[in-house]
Amino acid sequence: FAACLEPRGSTGVVHMLPLAEDGSLQPICDTFEATEASGKAGDDARGGSQAGRQDTSHPHQACLYRTSDGGMGVLVPDLGGDVVYKLAVNKQDRKMRLVGSAKLAVGTGPRHCVVDTQGANVFYVIAELTNTIDVVDIESMTSVQRVSTLPAEIAGQQQPSEYLSGNPRFLEKVGQSCSAAVKLSPDGKKLYGSNRGHDSLTVCSVDGGRLKFEGCLSTRGRTPRDFLVGPNGKYLLAVNQDSGTVATLSIDDDGHKVTLFEMNAAAVSVIALTP
Repeated sequence: FAACLEPRGSTGVVHMLPLAEDGSLQPICDTFEATEASGKAGDDARGGSQAGRQDTSHPHQACLYRTSDGGMGVLVPDLGGDVVYKLAVNKQDRKMRLVGSAKLAVGTGPRHCVVDTQGANVFYVIAELTNTIDVVDIESMTSVQRVSTLPAEIAGQQQPSEYLSGNPRFLEKVGQSCSAAVKLSPDGKKLYGSNRGHDSLTVCSVDGGRLKFEGCLSTRGRTPRDFLVGPNGKYLLAVNQDSGTVATLSIDDDGHKVTLFEMNAAAVSVIALTP
């Protein structure tokens, strides 16, 4: 599945592409079109910050999950429309069908999501434009909790310049921190989210499908666009886009502290990791 913004006016799309036995991609077999966009209402809700980011629909991810009846579904956060679409997948017919949607607060800008792995029927969606994480019930597609990805003293009091000083691009051009990726630890008991500008990883404990903000951990570089939690949960790799580095960070047993294990220069710009 591929979620993307195409030059179709205000329409974003999610494509379904079959895989051949050798793993190669086959031609597109179905397409879901998203048309919602918050536009000026989103700009106004954020006080004019990041103006224009929601002028069109912008599906940002296609997240596969198992449905309650054992089937397959796809969750699609749409940054432009402040909505997460729920699509049912018919593998035999190679078709997708819209079966629900979660409408988040106007101006939120949902970017990525991950489904709970401990038995709670929820998913966690991180918002780029408001630096928040919503807990959304999969059946009702309603938000049941929202937490900030930033410490309270930053999210509610300080001027952006006070915490963006180490990141010239976000200080001078963006004007705020912007959340990006969200991942669970292997045991599902910790949720991490990356903050570009604040240049940190949010740490939340997970209990019964609810989140508790535990703090933020430095990624030792600028603009952590993506990260990967190791299979044993003891380390993670953070890609710092504007530093061109990949930081290997060791995580303590509580998941509340990281130690820089190794720093590698990777490229001029690093944007994603995959196992």
